Amino acid sequence: WIHLTHAHLSRRNPRPDPRRALGTAKRAVRLADDLDNPRHQAAALSAQARVLLRLERLEGARSLSQRALDLHRRTRQDARRRIAVLYTHWAILDRLGEAGA
Repeated sequence: WIHLTHAHLSRRNPRPDPRRALGTAKRAVRLADDLDNPRHQAAALSAQARVLLRLERLEGARSLSQRALDLHRRTRQDARRRIAVLYTHWAILDRLGEAGA
């Protein structure tokens, strides 16, 4: 579901659909929660935060991204996921104009 979320947002997609990506991201979060797997939860929450960032829903994006970051810090992530979680959080803070982003 996470990869499908990214496909809906991709600049290579001739018709990116952030609203559809949001629905897909929510499904990814529910699935990760059902699996009770913090690594997948962090990735799914970060993907949903990225969609909210794209939709300019910054406070919701920050909240989800912070949860993803907290989970990320408690688990071992592969480099690609680690970079995605950290970059998403930075991008949200940067858009909000928060110092230290």
